[in-house]
Amino acid sequence: MGKSKFEFKDNRPFSKKAKDFVTMLLYCVIFWKGRKKGIIHTRSLEWGDLRYIFFPKDFAEKYGYLGTSVWNEAGVYFKALYPLVLALDYEARPKWCPRWFLRFLDVFGSDRSIVTF
Repeated sequence: MGKSKFEFKDNRPFSKKAKDFVTMLLYCVIFWKGRKKGIIHTRSLEWGDLRYIFFPKDFAEKYGYLGTSVWNEAGVYFKALYPLVLALDYEARPKWCPRWFLRFLDVFGSDRSIVTF
């Protein structure tokens, strides 16, 4: 069987590919503009979203992508849930995947989503 005419070989070095990916990601995040099309509305990214992704301020924000919602870190529930959440994070998160990327996916894919109806 012959080669496909749609086959593409990227000959750039890995460092160039990584730099291009980071540049594209930053461009998309920084210059995201809210849009309105029919009944679907998107809101603009805010500084609070970027702070949540890269600089979480407490336990609930750091592990929020797991679905945790502990609001009182001095309570008995927090003391019971803390080791469970850490164990869940250890088992569920791949070693190569940083937490900021999972928080990024949480912003775009859950109730913190920028897409609303």
